[in-house]
Amino acid sequence: MRRSRFAESITNDSSSRATWRDALLFDLRTPSDHDEFTVAQQRVTLLRDSPLLLASAHGVATILLFIHCLLQGAHHSLLTAAIAALVVLVFDVACAVVAKMGLRVGLAPKSLTIALCALTATITIAWAVFGYVIGVVPTAGNSAIVPLVIAGGAVACAIATSLSPALTLASALSATLATAFLTRDAMLTAGVGMLGLVLASYSVASTRTMLATAYRRLKLDHDAHKSLQFVKEFENSGQGWFWETNSQGTLSYVSEQLADDFKCRPDDLLGRQFTDLLSVDNGEGSMRDERTLGFHLSARFPFSDVVIRAATNEDIHWSLSGNPIFDASGRFMGFRGIGTDLTEQRRSEQEISRLARFDSLTSLPNRPMMRQTLEEALRNASSRQKGCALFLIDLDRFKNVNDTLGHPIGDALLRQVAERLKSVMGNHGQVGRLGGDEFKAVLPGTVETGLLESLAKTLIEQVSRPYMIEGNKVTIGASVGIAIGDPGRSCADALIRNADLALYAAKAAGRGQHCFYEQSMHSEATDRQALENDLRLALDRNELSVVYQPIVRTAGEEVCGFEALVRWNHPTRGWIGPDRFIPLAEECGMIEKVGTFVLDTAVKEATSWPDQVRIAVNLSPIQFNNPAIASTVSA
Repeated sequence: MRRSRFAESITNDSSSRATWRDALLFDLRTPSDHDEFTVAQQRVTLLRDSPLLLASAHGVATILLFIHCLLQGAHHSLLTAAIAALVVLVFDVACAVVAKMGLRVGLAPKSLTIALCALTATITIAWAVFGYVIGVVPTAGNSAIVPLVIAGGAVACAIATSLSPALTLASALSATLATAFLTRDAMLTAGVGMLGLVLASYSVASTRTMLATAYRRLKLDHDAHKSLQFVKEFENSGQGWFWETNSQGTLSYVSEQLADDFKCRPDDLLGRQFTDLLSVDNGEGSMRDERTLGFHLSARFPFSDVVIRAATNEDIHWSLSGNPIFDASGRFMGFRGIGTDLTEQRRSEQEISRLARFDSLTSLPNRPMMRQTLEEALRNASSRQKGCALFLIDLDRFKNVNDTLGHPIGDALLRQVAERLKSVMGNHGQVGRLGGDEFKAVLPGTVETGLLESLAKTLIEQVSRPYMIEGNKVTIGASVGIAIGDPGRSCADALIRNADLALYAAKAAGRGQHCFYEQSMHSEATDRQALENDLRLALDRNELSVVYQPIVRTAGEEVCGFEALVRWNHPTRGWIGPDRFIPLAEECGMIEKVGTFVLDTAVKEATSWPDQVRIAVNLSPIQFNNPAIASTVSA
């Protein structure tokens, strides 16, 4: 919309400048803008040869008149006529010199036109004087030459200056005045005046057309320059490039960027078949796109966003769009289109796809990819009637590395651990990282307990070997849970759950261990979950109580204090020892509530005891992580 309004404003402005009045006075006014100045310079450039044309006409006319006078026998007065002719020619040459030098020194178009008007009027009057001199030569029949010479000179001068209304009017006015003064012939004067008026009208009309055409051409040049600038900016931005072919399919224009892909200059590609720049891969998608492009080129149909690989040694891909070109008569002229380099975009898409499937730190398959691998292994196991094994690997003491040496050291450690895991697993299975310090290994078709146990021991041994990272010696361990899936009867979720239970058992066994899943682990896990749920309700149900174990001083065998111990009287399980529910409370986050309950109960009980009897209340190590533990005990 903005471009249309801009073009319309230029068109309207150009039309207003091309009126009769503007055409008449254009050469005598100072240009108001760059466009007017450009047109004014073009016009004065066209006038530079008019004085020479006029001088040639005067010279030929003078020679013919002298020959006529000689034939009439007027020899004695030719000197006077020659002097008058010489004056005319001198003014002609002076006018030509002013026109040439004015253009060369950059004289303003208005000043140059005024100077040429003055010289043109002088030349016209000088020619009229020359005609009068010829007329008064005492030779029979010469009186008829005077009006002929004056009128002919006026016509010649007006024609020579017809490109500029100002010059034409100057010539016509001076010719009319000279004719009236020298001939005293009213009819001749009127004729010269009418002829000058006709020539001036013609000059104004032609100038009006010329101005409109010049402004229209300037607008087209401006639009073309702007379009070319847009093309260059687009090409230099690297977002795309342009191409064009002729009717035979050979390249007639290529952008610099396209030539850069072939490491040559654009001129080296001109004249080559456009299809020679395209590579036909064996891939089904590439073949389909190549056939699509070939069909559109042969059928002369427009096409858009056709992805093609360039015929280079590098992996370069383009997105091509093109339109057929037809002339006014409907004849096919070729194709013109745009291309976009998709190489970086495809690389980015491949990298995004890789990051979606692989861990960015270790380059191992990530959790979704390992889940897919496990499901494919189980499907394959079902068809081959051969089982599948799953390792869940958890690093021991890895958190201490991050806390003491920093996360960069921890990241470097994970990369080295990944390399060791891949080395141990070899062709037996696929290793992946689940996140943090957790890894997984899928072993399709491997169900022999002996081999799995050997792999687990080797894995733990290799991971537990010391690491040297940036001058720091780092030692960690690993625990492994192993689950074996039966062909056709195991699903991914169940196998992951079983391996996780086996890993939990391995950690409970003292870490640095491996453990196979057993059915009893599931029942223990179920029982543990039920016990955890009951523990969360035990405080509200008043099922927890505190007992006091006496502390006896050996010297006097007297009781000096008591140790507060928590007990749980389960409504269905009976008394449950603290060795079972205290670790459970620590894992599920209930230890803060249980510890506060024991502390409150014990202190309240101790307030009724003698002053010399002390009380001891045990705290879990997890409670010391709470910064408010001191204020809690004090309160």
